[in-house]
Amino acid sequence: MILVICANPAIDMYIHFDKFSPAKSNRIAQEDKYPGGKGVHVALALRELEEKVILLAFWGGGNGKWIRKKCREVGIKCIGPKIKEQSRICYTFKTNDDFSETEILGRGPEINSKTCDRFYNEFKDYLSKIEVIAVSGSLPPECPPDFYCQLLKIATEAGKPMFLDCVGEPLSQALIGYWEGIHLNFNEFNDLSPAKDQEDAARQLNAKSKYAAITDGKKGLYLSSEKTLIHANIHLGKIYSSVGSGDCLLAGLVAAHRRGYSLSEMARLGVACAAAKCINEELSTIHIKDVIEFLPHVNIKTLSS
Repeated sequence: MILVICANPAIDMYIHFDKFSPAKSNRIAQEDKYPGGKGVHVALALRELEEKVILLAFWGGGNGKWIRKKCREVGIKCIGPKIKEQSRICYTFKTNDDFSETEILGRGPEINSKTCDRFYNEFKDYLSKIEVIAVSGSLPPECPPDFYCQLLKIATEAGKPMFLDCVGEPLSQALIGYWEGIHLNFNEFNDLSPAKDQEDAARQLNAKSKYAAITDGKKGLYLSSEKTLIHANIHLGKIYSSVGSGDCLLAGLVAAHRRGYSLSEMARLGVACAAAKCINEELSTIHIKDVIEFLPHVNIKTLSS
C-alpha cells in the first residue's frame, strides 16, 4: 500500500481559447475539469499503475468533495480533514499562440493548527498499513512551513520511507531531514544551490536523500543513489502537454521502489510514466498501456558507479 500526501488539492481546469488577447475580453472555446494538485496527480498515476493507494489531504468544501469523488471512482481511498473553506481551482490555458500552457494556480484554504493536528493524527493512524509514502506539492495558506518535515519525523520513527517533491520554503524546511527520495527539476534545484550541470545537481541532492532525481525536460532524468548515477530519456514525437509529467515520473519512481526494482529499472519506469503523460490530452493523466509501450524505448545510461 502506498500513501500519497497532497496538502493542497485542487480542481484543475483546462481552458481552451482559439487565441488569448491580454487586457481584452476572451471567450472560452472549451473547458475540461480534472482532479488536481501535485499529490492527487501522483495518486492517480499510481492507481493507473495498479498500485493500492491511500490519499491524505485537506478537503475543502464542495470542491474538495468533488475531488474526493473523482479519486474514489478509480479506487483511491481518500482520508484527511474536511474543512469549510473551498479547495482551490487552478487553470491551464490551451491556445494557438504564446499563451499556451500558461498556468494560474489557486491559493487554497487557510489551515489552522487544530486542523494540522487532525492531519498528523490521521497520518499516524494509517502508517502501520503503508509500505512507502509520497509527499508532493504546495502547502495551503497558514500551514506551517515545516509541515513536511514534521511528517518525515513521524514516518522515520515508524520506519516508513518517504519520497518528496516540492519547492520554496517547504522544501528548504524539509531538507533539514533525510528522505528516501527527492525529485526536483533542474531549475528548481538551482534555486536552492548552484549546480554546474544535471549530474552535479543529482549528486548534491544525494546528500539529503537516498534516491536523488533531477529532471530537465527533453534531457531526461538523472537518478542518483550512493555511487551510481543513471541517465534515462526517451524520444517523443508529438507532445500534447508536459504539465504533470513530473508528478507521473514521481509515481513511477515510488511504484518501482515499492516493487524492489533496481536503480536503472526505477529510472525506466519513471521516464515511461512521464512520457505517457506528455502524449495524453487529459491533464496529468497516464494510461498503463502507454507506459508499457514506452518501457522498452527508454534509453538507460550509467554515468558513474
